[in-house]
Amino acid sequence: MSPTSFAQGWYDRVPCPNTQEIVIANVEAIFLATARGEPRTPVESATAVAGQGLLGDRYLGAPPTRYAAVCEVTLVEAEAVEGVRATGRDFSAADTRRNIVTRGVDLNALVGQMFRIGNVVLRGVERCDPCRRLQRFTYRGVMRDLADRGGLRATIVEGGEIRVGDAVGPHPQRRSATHPPPP
Repeated sequence: MSPTSFAQGWYDRVPCPNTQEIVIANVEAIFLATARGEPRTPVESATAVAGQGLLGDRYLGAPPTRYAAVCEVTLVEAEAVEGVRATGRDFSAADTRRNIVTRGVDLNALVGQMFRIGNVVLRGVERCDPCRRLQRFTYRGVMRDLADRGGLRATIVEGGEIRVGDAVGPHPQRRSATHPPPP
């Protein structure tokens, strides 16, 4: 299936910072936090462990919580962060408290979808809407400003290394049999 026919609105073609070739979408930043409440630390790469999470992140191997069915990896769109900054807020990608910042992909459209980041295969599980905890760490109104664009929770199907600049794209088996897309 060609990228154009696959697109159907969930990604745009953007230049990859590492190679300058045109790719589907890419990773702009990766953040890890070692303990609860600690700030997210930017890293150039992270090892994704299938069914577990990112090495060095506090959620590695964490069980589901009452708030999240999956805590393996979280993603947010760089465009959402820029949207918040456009309101005049001093807000960075690290402030979102998500692991991976992407550009050029509609993360909400990946719920129930298999996709790749570099050679890592992930499955979008559920939206990662902003919560009161994020509001406590940032500013009053962040829940409103990130409504419907707070990110995505995903599970790691096939592990590997994720690097800043990696392409984000379709997986040949787009639909997840264990998690069909919402109606």
